[in-house]
Amino acid sequence: MRPLAPGDPRTVGRYTLSGRLGSGGMGEVFFGRSPGGRPVAVKVVRPEFAADPLFRRRFGQEVEAARRVGGFHTAPVVDADPDADPPWLVTAFVPGPSLMELVAAHGPLPEPTLRVLGAGIAEALEAVHGAGLVHRDLKPSNILIADDGPRVIDFGIARAADATALTRAAGAVGTPGYMAPEQVTGGPVAPATDVFAFGAVLCFAAGVRPFGDGPPTALLYRVVHQEPDLSGLPDAIRGLVAGCLAKDPEQRPSTDGLLAAFTGTDLTRDWLPGRARTLVLERTQTVTSEQRTEVRSSPHRPPAREPGTTPRPSGSVVPIRAPLPNPLLIVGAVMLMVAAVGAVINRQGIGLLFMAVAVPLFVRWFVRSSKYDPARDGLWIDGQGLELRTGASRVTYAWDDIDQIAFGRIGRLGRKSVVVRPLAAASAQHRALPWFRQDPETGWALLVETRLLDASDPVLAETFARYAAPHWRPAP
Repeated sequence: MRPLAPGDPRTVGRYTLSGRLGSGGMGEVFFGRSPGGRPVAVKVVRPEFAADPLFRRRFGQEVEAARRVGGFHTAPVVDADPDADPPWLVTAFVPGPSLMELVAAHGPLPEPTLRVLGAGIAEALEAVHGAGLVHRDLKPSNILIADDGPRVIDFGIARAADATALTRAAGAVGTPGYMAPEQVTGGPVAPATDVFAFGAVLCFAAGVRPFGDGPPTALLYRVVHQEPDLSGLPDAIRGLVAGCLAKDPEQRPSTDGLLAAFTGTDLTRDWLPGRARTLVLERTQTVTSEQRTEVRSSPHRPPAREPGTTPRPSGSVVPIRAPLPNPLLIVGAVMLMVAAVGAVINRQGIGLLFMAVAVPLFVRWFVRSSKYDPARDGLWIDGQGLELRTGASRVTYAWDDIDQIAFGRIGRLGRKSVVVRPLAAASAQHRALPWFRQDPETGWALLVETRLLDASDPVLAETFARYAAPHWRPAP
């Protein structure tokens, strides 16, 4: 959980917000409390979706259906306001890490854990489908891991975005690698679509990439045209997963079939392996402590800041510093100033010309350097993702929204930079950056030049390797 940023809301409806849980393609998620003090997750829809009348209408319909979803393995919708500006909904709060975070920290999960995970997700899908909904975006970041089993979140929302002008232009809602072939090709979406994603999620949890790695377009092509590689899956579940990943939706098992396959699975106290369970318990205890105190104080986190300063999230914080001017510009400016002073003393008109060149160079550097505030601006990196803040701009990516992150050189000057390859199109926040550049062939996009970050390249590399292990590579 991260502290609220300066531009974040402090209240939504009757709920008081005190932290940021994450963000996605449709909105941002905050930690909040009900009037009675109960912890909740509050999802606020992005303005670009909120401005679409069709989205609002479908959002209202889907929220009403989502309220009917129950079961032990979902985070139920408890409140919503589709007519608010922007629209929002509230779900029960689950204090555990996502499956994405768990696998990043622990590595592939063993077969007994995969069976408990599969049984819980299948039961959640049964509840979702029983309410007349299709999840449409089941993926590791939408599955939270609690000590008593998994919880599926964000059901009943993706359909509202699927028909907006934004998604009609950018493609169907979903995440490459988890989208079924019929989603990729624009076919009808049904419960079998979620079954395909179920199979892809189990593969991820087992450390298997059934359709390999690479750019989103390559993944989507393989999903439609190639058979999955399941060689790394345990034998006991390989056949079931193969059926889930069938190209033809009619050939995939039903949720009843999935539950039958996992009948007899025992959700014991130690269903998670040691390191994974430790992470879940630590996350639960940490969040519970933050709920009580709403103050972040641990040996591994920045101390509380003075009132009036910008709070920083947990994880690693790399401040942005003013870029040093080019040494040649410094030397040239000094020479021009010296020559200009001498010319003025000798009453030569060329001195004014030199001054007219040197002064703007200095002013340009001063203006560029003064717009960065290390107490406000920086690159925040933790187990959930990254966030870049520069002035009024804020760019947020969850790790599961990024295929890869690396050091690279993009743009006219080709300076060394942190570059990302988003799974979908680069976010609107990212494209709004004045220095935004993206390679149309590879999909790599410039996030921030390393010379602006107050950390050495080895320190940055170590930080990315720690928090973004599945996505980090030293070079594109």
